[in-house]
Amino acid sequence: MEDTDDDLQAEMFNAVANDDRIKLQDALTRGAKPDEFFDDLTRVSSKNILQIACEKDRI
Repeated sequence: MEDTDDDLQAEMFNAVANDDRIKLQDALTRGAKPDEFFDDLTRVSSKNILQIACEKDRI
């Protein structure tokens, strides 16, 4: 079964949120795009995952 773009983006977001560098690298290798915007569930803010990673001091 092939990952959808949304699945990969969610996987990458969760990897960043959980500071799981192995899962992050895996998601990126499979085609996740760190420069695409990620809307939070409340739609209060939109940031790309690279920004989120930097804010959380993950990279």
